[in-house]
Amino acid sequence: MKRTLLLFGLPLVLLAEPAAAQSRTVSGRVTDRGNGQGLPGATVLLKGTTTGASTNAEGTFSLTVPAEGGTLVISSIGYATIEQVIGSQSTINVALAAGTEQLSEVVVTALGIERERKSLGYAVETLENKDITRASEPNLVRSLQGRVAGVQVSSASGGAGGATRIVIRGAQSFTGDNQPIYVVDGNVISNNAVTNLSTAAPRGNGDDLNNGVDLPNRAADIDPNNVESITVLKGPAAAALYGARAASGAIIITTKKGAGLKGRSQIAVTSAVTLDRVNRLPKFQNTYGSGSDGVYDPQNNVSWGPRMDGRLVPDWRTYTLADPNATVVDSIPLTPKPDNVRDFFETGVTTNNAVSFSGSNQSSNFYVSLADVRTKSFIPNTTYKRTSVSLSGGTQLFNKVTTSATLTYVKSGGDRGVQGQSRSNILQTIYNTPRDIVLTDQKNYNDPRYDLTGYYLAGFRNNPYFLLDKNLLTDDVDRLLGTATVSYDPLEWLNLTFRQGVDVFTDRRKQTISQGTINNLTGRYLEDNNFGRNLTTDALVNVTRRFGEDFTLKGVFGTNYQEQLTSRSVADGVGLVIPDFYDLSNTSVVTNTKVDTKQRILGLFADVQLAYRDYLFLGLTGRNDWTSTLPRATRSFFYPSANVGFVFTDAFKLQSNYLSFGKLRANVASVGKPPIPYQIDPVFVRSTVDNGFQAQYVFPLQSVPGFRVGNVLGNPRLKSELTTAYEGGLEMRFFQNRLGFDLTYYKSVSKDIIVNVPVPGPSGFTAQTANAGTMENRGVELALNATPVQLKNGFTWDLNFTFTRNRNRVTEVTNVTPNIGVGGLGSVALEARVGQPYGSFFGTKMLRDGEGRVVIDPVSGFPRLDPVLTTLGNIQPKFLAGAGTTLSYKGLALNVLFDTKQGGKFFSNTINTLQFAGALKETTAHDRQPFLYPNSVIPNPDGSGSFVPNTTVLTDGGFNYWRQVSTAGENTLFDASYIKLREASLSYALPATLVSKVKLTGIQFSLIGRNLALWTPDSQPHVDPEVSSLGSGNNQGYEFYAYPSTRSYGASLRLTL
Repeated sequence: MKRTLLLFGLPLVLLAEPAAAQSRTVSGRVTDRGNGQGLPGATVLLKGTTTGASTNAEGTFSLTVPAEGGTLVISSIGYATIEQVIGSQSTINVALAAGTEQLSEVVVTALGIERERKSLGYAVETLENKDITRASEPNLVRSLQGRVAGVQVSSASGGAGGATRIVIRGAQSFTGDNQPIYVVDGNVISNNAVTNLSTAAPRGNGDDLNNGVDLPNRAADIDPNNVESITVLKGPAAAALYGARAASGAIIITTKKGAGLKGRSQIAVTSAVTLDRVNRLPKFQNTYGSGSDGVYDPQNNVSWGPRMDGRLVPDWRTYTLADPNATVVDSIPLTPKPDNVRDFFETGVTTNNAVSFSGSNQSSNFYVSLADVRTKSFIPNTTYKRTSVSLSGGTQLFNKVTTSATLTYVKSGGDRGVQGQSRSNILQTIYNTPRDIVLTDQKNYNDPRYDLTGYYLAGFRNNPYFLLDKNLLTDDVDRLLGTATVSYDPLEWLNLTFRQGVDVFTDRRKQTISQGTINNLTGRYLEDNNFGRNLTTDALVNVTRRFGEDFTLKGVFGTNYQEQLTSRSVADGVGLVIPDFYDLSNTSVVTNTKVDTKQRILGLFADVQLAYRDYLFLGLTGRNDWTSTLPRATRSFFYPSANVGFVFTDAFKLQSNYLSFGKLRANVASVGKPPIPYQIDPVFVRSTVDNGFQAQYVFPLQSVPGFRVGNVLGNPRLKSELTTAYEGGLEMRFFQNRLGFDLTYYKSVSKDIIVNVPVPGPSGFTAQTANAGTMENRGVELALNATPVQLKNGFTWDLNFTFTRNRNRVTEVTNVTPNIGVGGLGSVALEARVGQPYGSFFGTKMLRDGEGRVVIDPVSGFPRLDPVLTTLGNIQPKFLAGAGTTLSYKGLALNVLFDTKQGGKFFSNTINTLQFAGALKETTAHDRQPFLYPNSVIPNPDGSGSFVPNTTVLTDGGFNYWRQVSTAGENTLFDASYIKLREASLSYALPATLVSKVKLTGIQFSLIGRNLALWTPDSQPHVDPEVSSLGSGNNQGYEFYAYPSTRSYGASLRLTL
């Protein structure tokens, strides 16, 4: 019997031998064409068979194929599929195109609803992790700059961990919040940007200048390393299901959960170090030194003195200490110090480290990470740090029940310097430092030459090193973000989901102001404690049904509850008893302030999408909200939307080698925006009593409390703002997805805008909250992608381009006033004025004749001011654009990103006051001698009121001229245009054959840079026009000695196991 079996098996062995000889093994690596990184989980399939393999964590694979012939089909979610002929190759490396070219990919939309991109009837853009982490930018929001059409991102200053503002398709409200909401894994989180308490008056309303500390928005707490993707929902049609809080759009953030590893575990370590240097400083003059009217003065902070020609002058360092009766004083040569300001700033260092452990199997997934960012700022003695721990996971509990949860703890804060117009702002001192004085000599502020009494500007300004060591604000933030989800599938076409999200944070701030500080000579100490809690609850019913072969219905029905609670408690102690002992018990007078707010929104909604043959899509949504901040009669409001998408290339079977994809889309939608809390009725505020001479008495006074009704009259008939938007778009792809564009036109009208309008004084109030305005936005967005070069050897060249043109106009304001004040500073105000764009500057200008020539006063020789105030420009750009390119070859990839803003104006007090101080290059024009003002006229001597060309009247070219022209508002406004080399990186991923020898699955090294170059118009070479001294609120376009922006360059390393 054994012999028989042996003889039976022998032919099988003999047959197997030639079969084995007729197959072979090929291996290779699948990478992302954009950055050269390996793609885990990509599918490599032998065409026409079921033989295939998946790539490992670093994108490598091995597959048995026939000895001859055969074609591999390589695909991955979010990437274009490639077919590769095997031929005689034993190693096959391929690079897949980025997801923006694969329109069948699934994107996360409102409420976490997943939809195929091609089915959407509205514009949506998605960024992957590689896009936002390529240059190791620690601020998630800033990583969006230049990448998304229709989105404007700006930074408040170059300070470490500062605020960032984002606006989508223009402003929709005069004084309300114009920024989008942030949603992390379905949880609507806080993006609060509570500014510091003013040392002049308690405000903290988002636009403080008197004690301006650049503090971050809470969105900066999110670590980009933990983000899997960001989806930007731009219009009401996309964001309506999030309710009233999403009227200005939504940023949907999906974090990593380890679900894509397909039965594997992975450890990833990333580490980056960047150096930060000042990017732009004012163009200082180096001709004239300290003093006035050409006369040297060693105790002056302006540069209107004599030429710096080496002459001997009194030594500014010892002049204050010298005996006033001495006949001989120390002297030094009067020479320019061209780099005195630049040398004050240090080289900042940022380290960005993260480690993660993730994995999955058929029923469960997990992701654990630890990340740490630390910045030693270029501003001496200022820092920022952020440490976060994230846990997430999901599992299938039973056959039809799945659960998932995410939990993130963030610890952040730092030591921050004061900006704005406070005397504690170091830039006011160092920028105005005369051009012959060395700043770094003053580091030892205990030296008698540089201390509180010996400093050359003692009594007027403090030593900047003293300010940075003694006067800082320290913030300490603890934050917990969490989401828990339970999902049940009772039927194949029915899903029930419940999700609970929570966001809780505490922000504890302490500010020390040392005795001897100008304007706070007795010292000051503040404790500012902020608490915030956001709750988001969703209950969803998801339906997916097919009707025959042609129709598919997808529906989401449910309820959404959002609650926002904030509490702020400030203790302000004035007058230190013991120097440098900072405790409230050590202050003479303590004033306490406490503000609590609570807002709740309950919504019912429905989202239905009907698809016909997978090329025609109709979407309908409706939501009704009830909000706690409106009166009972108006607190309920409904807003619908409708959208349609038509993939005409599928409908008419137009696909070819030239035309790959074509789609038309259109939508109309409305969304409401309720008021902030406590606008219905007047509220009580702490009482103050004017003593008739100096300051006010603030209650409690001698332990006696006192309150009064506030100055703003409430409105029991107040209703929600309402924005209605219309959008149409065309998407096209050509040449097998190697060229494509997405073109969008939109128009939105916001009406019933809530604002405080003036009321007659006899009413006992100064203003009343009312629905008092209408504003519209209309614009064009273009996103273009192209692959001009794609060679078989793996070399590719990709291009992408974004363009945004938005036109904003205020169309209606209550008849009580023709304008609504948004903010203001100096000689210009920022307004919402009928017929003008939102954020128009209104103020004075120089008087001109009918031909536009400046009118010169024949007596003084100075330009005259026009007595009629007028609009001087606005903060709105003409257009925004971004352009990026990627060159990749095997594991090597070069990425470069430019972005630009063209048009718009901004107010710069830095430029204005430095002209006043004679510090800027333009103040040396005409050698500071009298000159004939170009293209000017003077009044006709015949008294007819006409003007004649000015050929005789000279204008003073020195201090008096610059003092005079600065009084005209138009001369304090400057072109806000810029072009930035926003990002650059050069990365190299080592071949898998080398990586495997060190027991790793991936090693990638990168050289990285951010904000490497800045170009501005010749008329404004002094400051970065992107910064804003008034934070991330609506009062934009004002720069007041803001910390300069920085350029960053460094290196990063990524290891995976």
